[in-house]
Amino acid sequence: MPPGCWTRSWRLGQKCPLGEIRYLFLDARYEKVRIGGVVRDAAVLSAIGIGPDARHRVLGVSVALSEAEVHWRAFLESLQARGLRGVEYVVSDDHSGLRAARRAVLGGVKWQPRAQVAQAVAHPEMPSAT
Repeated sequence: MPPGCWTRSWRLGQKCPLGEIRYLFLDARYEKVRIGGVVRDAAVLSAIGIGPDARHRVLGVSVALSEAEVHWRAFLESLQARGLRGVEYVVSDDHSGLRAARRAVLGGVKWQPRAQVAQAVAHPEMPSAT
């Protein structure tokens, strides 16, 4: 990744190339937004990656009307268009829209439920269910 790319990209509205990301964490939260003078809920989709250097990076954020497959798919495809490659694991919840998009765009990548990862971090002495 070019030095200073993240700082410049936020300021100039550009997108940095991504490269190899081993672990991809996907999540969404809902926030109130004003669209055409009307306040409504919108999904804020986010992707955080861990590269081979073990550094965590915010890879992308997108605001969508919902967590429907069409929105997740467009978001994941935009990450791939920026050079996302080498993903070994995806960690996320099992929302139906995200699940369908993940399978369509990142079909061969292993998936780990977010709740199971949180449990393993909180209780490392417990054996994994999978």
